[in-house]
Amino acid sequence: MDPDPGRRYGRASDLARDLENVLGGRPIRARRASPLYVAWRFAARHRMASAAVFFMLMAAIGLPTVYAVDQRRARRQLEAKQRQLEAKQARVDEWFSRATEAVDTLLTRVGDEVLNDVPQMEGVRRKLLSDALRFYEAFVATEEGR
Repeated sequence: MDPDPGRRYGRASDLARDLENVLGGRPIRARRASPLYVAWRFAARHRMASAAVFFMLMAAIGLPTVYAVDQRRARRQLEAKQRQLEAKQARVDEWFSRATEAVDTLLTRVGDEVLNDVPQMEGVRRKLLSDALRFYEAFVATEEGR
């Protein structure tokens, strides 16, 4: 039916052969079929094999993709927990610093400076300084054990 004689069937047997191919679900020879069309027609003729190939491709592509997405989510959760732990550690360090300052102020300075010139406070002063010494010795031992 094409106006160009070069694109028409040259013989009736060629037309008959292509009609049989169409009825059989095979590609026709009148014009070259695209690779996508050939694959589509093959899939239509071989449904079970095509379904098996499709599911194998989905498994080969889908499973690693699902795994990668899950690993990325888990990594993000771990990073968020790590940031939370770091923030908590910073707060613990800050409060520990404040606590050691308080001990230093209460025991050392009071015992050494404030009570130094107060009469009859030598025993209290020694007790405070002894407590301060024990605190700092325990602190040093804890830090060395880390």
